[in-house]
Amino acid sequence: MNYSLLIGLGSNKGNRELFLNEGLYALKSFFDFEECSPFAESLPVDKEDQPIFLNAVASYALPQNFSPLDVLEILKKIECSLGGTKESYKGPRTLDLDLLFWGNFLFINSLLQIPHPHVFHRPFLTLPIQKLKAYNWLQSSFLFPKRTLA
Repeated sequence: MNYSLLIGLGSNKGNRELFLNEGLYALKSFFDFEECSPFAESLPVDKEDQPIFLNAVASYALPQNFSPLDVLEILKKIECSLGGTKESYKGPRTLDLDLLFWGNFLFINSLLQIPHPHVFHRPFLTLPIQKLKAYNWLQSSFLFPKRTLA
């Protein structure tokens, strides 16, 4: 079975589609791209008084040369390089990248939790994941809720 690295992408500041595409392009320089869900709009969560998000989930071959913490560091560097600053905690951002799954691997430390701790509770992540080929093996290891985007 071929397991994948899944990364969530989100933007709600500036040219959202451009930032998601630039994020995907930057990720391809580190990881072997498999596929990306369609882009979809979603309402903000936690801090609701901000612009609507554009989200996607991308799948990559599991990296052989990076640990999960290395990948987290790469994601943060890509966010910063594309102006991924937040005006406030949970506030608007040009680009947000989240490590969602590392195959069916479970990982927890003070900096990172895999699967992402909110992945099963946020339709803007679960629904795009269900459009990926990786969902076929993910659903055999994890229980995904059936929901629609708000």
